[in-house]
Amino acid sequence: MYVTVNRILVMATKDFGQSLKEWRVSQELTQRDLSDAMGVSRGYIGDIEAGRSEPSRNFLIRLQERFGLRADYILYGAGDPVAPETPAPPPRPAPLDQFKLMICGEEVRKIYAALGLDLPSETHFKEVVWFYNELLSRMTDPEDGDELEALLPDIRQLLKTRLSGSTGS
Repeated sequence: MYVTVNRILVMATKDFGQSLKEWRVSQELTQRDLSDAMGVSRGYIGDIEAGRSEPSRNFLIRLQERFGLRADYILYGAGDPVAPETPAPPPRPAPLDQFKLMICGEEVRKIYAALGLDLPSETHFKEVVWFYNELLSRMTDPEDGDELEALLPDIRQLLKTRLSGSTGS
């Protein structure tokens, strides 16, 4: 069977009308239900199912929009009839908190100085990022200044331990 989609003749490997009918029946829809939902006549649905008419491009698009039914399933009989939902876009990362970054930078500088270590700018940046991420991962309320103050000693100690282990002290 050949079907015209976007003015291109496509060979359907499965009878479109039969596929549509099988899907419609599986959804417990009558021809009237489907025609009402699609904005077409019941006769048009009957003609498609009987193979007397080809579906229009708009009809295929509306099947996708209204029911999630994939045109390639209807035309070729391949895969899952219902298109998977479009995944939600990933959440946007929270903006960096400049104040917390400043605190983390100062903490890293103090720890390096206390241990007598040089602090090149590239290392400083990496350590500040580590300190900041460690701080945020432990905070239950990023806006709570008291919680931030309570967490700083633990993260300072973690950094000191990391540095002591890497310098062989």
